[in-house]
Amino acid sequence: MKIIRTLLAGVFALFAFQSCGQAEESAAMRATILQRDGSSVIVAANDEQDAATADLYSFSTKGVELLGIDGGKIQPEALSAGQIVEVVHRGYIRESYPAGIDCTKLAVTGSQPEDWQNPIDQYMPPAEPDPNDPYAMMPSLGIEYSQGETVSFTYAARGTSDWYENGEGIVVDSALPGDAKAWELTPEIGRQKGHDSLTLSFSREPDSFTVTCWSDMQLTEEAEIQLDGKTFSFPKKAGTYYCEVLAQWPEGNVSYYFILK
Repeated sequence: MKIIRTLLAGVFALFAFQSCGQAEESAAMRATILQRDGSSVIVAANDEQDAATADLYSFSTKGVELLGIDGGKIQPEALSAGQIVEVVHRGYIRESYPAGIDCTKLAVTGSQPEDWQNPIDQYMPPAEPDPNDPYAMMPSLGIEYSQGETVSFTYAARGTSDWYENGEGIVVDSALPGDAKAWELTPEIGRQKGHDSLTLSFSREPDSFTVTCWSDMQLTEEAEIQLDGKTFSFPKKAGTYYCEVLAQWPEGNVSYYFILK
């Protein structure tokens, strides 16, 4: 059985642009913002509009220098889908799709035309799994939730998992749920007035699964939740909740994480 130990979503992983004893190297790319949800941003590199082929990246705006089109500093709330940006980053910190990057600076340089169609609305995972993705053979967990008049869809981050199928086995160690930096790159779902539930959508139905949410990042205060089949209701008390889904199949066990706000 192959064992991969990687601090996913929290520290530099297999493809980080950093080597021991050397200074961190930065890279820049031109991209279009597809979605901003709280402090989490998803962009498509090179202004690609085909969700099935675009290189998508995700990152947290926390600690990132954000500049508007006039060069002045802006708040994350000023970022929106369709803006063309220059993203400066220090490499990959999460092996997933979209890939997580360590963004240090973002500058708005323009915007897409009015008739631009946001590919996130037709977002689909890659037709062919990345052979370098340690989770390639494991099921994914999608989350459907309402945002105003529309229904949005995102994928939960995967954590420590084990899988054995067709004579091949893999164990992946993750920084989640114990690392604070890892939570910064975990998908965030905002509570909307009149919409207080979401639906879990597994790419392959598990034999069983459990959902646990905590009201603190240290995972000491468990929150009361309601689960009806795969429909999951937000905790009644407003606040930030750190959620874990543990799913079981005959081939193994996979953990998933997301944040409710």
